[in-house]
Amino acid sequence: MQEKAYIEEIGTVTYSETFFLGRKELYVDDVLCKKVGKKEYSYTDKDGNTANLSLKGSFISGVTISNGAKNFTLISKPKWYQLFIFMLIVLFPIIWGNNVATVEVLPVFGGAVGGAIGGAFAVMSLYTMRFFKRISMKMLVGIGIFALSIFFNFAMATLVFSLFT
Repeated sequence: MQEKAYIEEIGTVTYSETFFLGRKELYVDDVLCKKVGKKEYSYTDKDGNTANLSLKGSFISGVTISNGAKNFTLISKPKWYQLFIFMLIVLFPIIWGNNVATVEVLPVFGGAVGGAIGGAFAVMSLYTMRFFKRISMKMLVGIGIFALSIFFNFAMATLVFSLFT
């Protein structure tokens, strides 16, 4: 994921984070900043002076950058409805799959396997919801990914149950 913003005190800031590994890169005016600490980056400003930037967060929790005097938000924190869909996707298979009566109606994995499947789809939902501006589109994408996660979980559970029965 890549996010670009113009900050008057710093310049054009580009934040890049890989989806699977979480590797972060920071560019100021299209020049890669040197990583000097776990969350500290160094760059040369327009006047030729070396300045430090502090980076906090990730694409899931929101990203803020600080130049020591001010904090700037590059990626906003998820809204309540995005977190609700996130938790729904994670918790539904865990709760549903651990009840024998509900598994007879709709077989899904529960416990750690269901939580892992749900967690992967939940992160995917937060990631894809960031591409849309309208709340209705974000909700539609989140609900669609929720349905996709249930279908995937159902297909995997049906396959495994058919192998052992």
